[in-house]
Amino acid sequence: MIDAGSSGSRIHAYKWLRSSADQHRIQIEPVLTTKGKPFAHKITPGISALRPEQVPAYMDTLIGNATQIIPKEALSDTPIYWKATAGMRLLPSDQALAITSAVQKSLAQSPLRVDPKFGAQIISGEQEGVYGWLTLNYLRRQLHPNTTTIASLDLGGGSTQITFEPPSTPLAASYPLHANGTRHLLYTHSYLRYGANEIRKRYQQSLIHSGDYSPEPPGANQEIGSQGEPVRLIGTGEPLACQQRVESLLQLDAFCTQPPCAVAGVYQPEVPDTM
Repeated sequence: MIDAGSSGSRIHAYKWLRSSADQHRIQIEPVLTTKGKPFAHKITPGISALRPEQVPAYMDTLIGNATQIIPKEALSDTPIYWKATAGMRLLPSDQALAITSAVQKSLAQSPLRVDPKFGAQIISGEQEGVYGWLTLNYLRRQLHPNTTTIASLDLGGGSTQITFEPPSTPLAASYPLHANGTRHLLYTHSYLRYGANEIRKRYQQSLIHSGDYSPEPPGANQEIGSQGEPVRLIGTGEPLACQQRVESLLQLDAFCTQPPCAVAGVYQPEVPDTM
């Protein structure tokens, strides 16, 4: 599985018993390295920063590392998936399509089994949130009948997702999920451009546009580009001014069409205290 994030790509490998494939509860385990640690390999930057002609070498690095820990006789029977998140969602559609097409070609040329329809996808923010929630609750063994699930808050580089199982929520705002023999009706929302890297960029741009370069952490000294002209931000340490500017980016006072609302006037039911 390749997780193509906004700041980098990570490849992981998992295994499960064939005899468990028809059961409700499949036990999935990470493939371990010779040192007994779960296999994972990360490269930077995020694939969204590349040109299409740079993709083959980038993908070869990821796939090459994975094929070294998979038995040769199992390569052609081992599926591989590439799932991209906010970094790719932020790109213009033509650029995103060109990169995805290059990824599909790289996967097709690998020794692993590729699903032509679902092998390479830019997933939606809602899918990203639900997958994160599912992973968290699976690892915490919360996906069992009569078990209270826990909330997931995923702060990525390009977006932030919140996902949880409220007591009730309007059907239009719910995400039905059937997993591990249990059924769930989730609330999930993805805030694009509210990830750690993107909100930092927006914060700095707001300082530049206002002409106020001071609400930065003490000692911060950073030069960034702005419309072709470099601007140097020098922090003086004004926590209240910093807080006010961050809150303005969150748009907490935006019009709320369906209360209760969270960031930017988006509907969000209250997170239960039990979570």
